Amino acid sequence: MNCDRLFNLVCQYGNVSKIFFMKTKPGCAMIEMGDHDGAQRLVSNLQSTLLFGNKLQLDLSKKHIRITNAPLEFKLDDGTNSVKDFITDWKLNRFNTKEMARKNRILSPTKVIHFYGVSRDMTELDIEKLFEEYCAPPPHKVKFVESKKEREGGNNEDRSGVGLAYFNSIEEATEALVLVNHRDIAGKMIK
Repeated sequence: MNCDRLFNLVCQYGNVSKIFFMKTKPGCAMIEMGDHDGAQRLVSNLQSTLLFGNKLQLDLSKKHIRITNAPLEFKLDDGTNSVKDFITDWKLNRFNTKEMARKNRILSPTKVIHFYGVSRDMTELDIEKLFEEYCAPPPHKVKFVESKKEREGGNNEDRSGVGLAYFNSIEEATEALVLVNHRDIAGKMIK
C-alpha cells in the first residue's frame, strides 16, 4: 500500500488533504480529509472493508483536526514516499465545487465499479486488459453505458467512455479500484 493507492480508495468520500504512513506502526496511516463530513463518510463507508486480505479499521481522530506535525518521511516498501500532500493536486479530488460534489454517489464498496474517463474507442476486452496491466483483479464482465447527456439526446462525441466493471467479490472490486483508479490512459485520466 502507498499514499496514491490509499488516495484512490478514500477520495470517493471527500477531498483528501494529506496521507501519511507511520513508520512505528507498519500498515497504519493517517488521512486528513478536507472536512469533517468527508472524514465521517470515509469511516462509515469503509469500516471493516477487506483490502488485500486485511480488514480496514478506521477511527476519527479525537485530537487532530489538521495534521500539523506529520512524522518524518521514509520510503515505503515500493520505494514511494510515506507522506503525500494532495492539496496541491486538487484535480484528483472529486468534491472541489458544489456541482462536482453533487455528482458523487456515496456508496460503501460493492462488486461493481463505475468508471469514466476512458477513450470511447476502448472495448470491453481493452478494459479487462487494463486491469491485468496493473496487476489488479480482472472484472468478469464489462459493460459500457450511455452518459446522461447521451440519454437526453445530446451529442457526446467529445466526452469519454462510461461503464461498469463487475467483479466476483467486493474485495476484488476494492483492490481493482485501488490499483487502477486515476491511471493515465492515452492522455485521459480514468476515474
